[in-house]
Amino acid sequence: MASNNNIVIIFVIFFISFGFIYSLSMPIAKRESAGAAIFLSSFSTMNGQPFRSFVEEILGTELRDQKICYIPTASYCYNANSPKSKGEQRRRARYDAKQKGALLVEGLHLRSSALDILELDAPNLDKEKLSVTLSDSDIVYVDGGNTFYLQYHLQRSNFWEIADTLLENNRLYIGASAGAIVAGRSIETAYWKGWDDPKCVGDEIQWDQQRLKGRNMFAADLSFFMHYTQDHNELLSLKAPLLDHQVLCLADNTALSLTKKDVHAKFPSISMLYNTGKKETKLPIWNEMHFMNSFRKH
Repeated sequence: MASNNNIVIIFVIFFISFGFIYSLSMPIAKRESAGAAIFLSSFSTMNGQPFRSFVEEILGTELRDQKICYIPTASYCYNANSPKSKGEQRRRARYDAKQKGALLVEGLHLRSSALDILELDAPNLDKEKLSVTLSDSDIVYVDGGNTFYLQYHLQRSNFWEIADTLLENNRLYIGASAGAIVAGRSIETAYWKGWDDPKCVGDEIQWDQQRLKGRNMFAADLSFFMHYTQDHNELLSLKAPLLDHQVLCLADNTALSLTKKDVHAKFPSISMLYNTGKKETKLPIWNEMHFMNSFRKH
């Protein structure tokens, strides 16, 4: 009897060991992606311990020695109606970016040396510098401003070509306002309120469907409408049906995480998943708030 038990134990140990060794030999591409994204309607959402806890929950680890790449490019768009020169506006935008970067480091309790500020519209930015900066970062934070200006420089710099690979390997993307919109399926939602001037990159740029195409992160088939209030419902009822996919509307002070498996919304506010009726959502929606349309809890 004892001999039979020993044989069973040996077989169990063998199969466990074989399974472990086989799992290590599997190509990384076959493993489940650990990438994730957090979308915010505004920079201010990140204030306080709740946001830090939310980031740690998504990363699955405490924030200690991580590095963050802060991308303020959307706010660098030149305002022709301002009495200030381009140089003055640029200097002010850089000053504001440094202040916001410092707030991020403080809010996430990171070391002051953990911050890199990356300007996608810098004339001397090349692919190698972009790759090194992003590769060295655990968190990539793309801030708000003019969505069209940001989209133009994301495409010009081939940002997603590099970032996509990193996001498949334990990096966290955080997009605020414009930084969230560009990660959706389309940036057409940036037209709807009329806040962002598409001519900020020059009259010669034609915003065709290829230029308006967002990253569609994790193939979620969602576009984002930011700074949502219930006053926008009539606008959405006119505009959203023009798209062939759903529009997720985020109010200010809302944080939402997205992975390949699900969508999680946090912080008390009102948001809406506008269902165009043309396509069902692939992702289950969990929510502490009030989604006004099609979703299911889990």
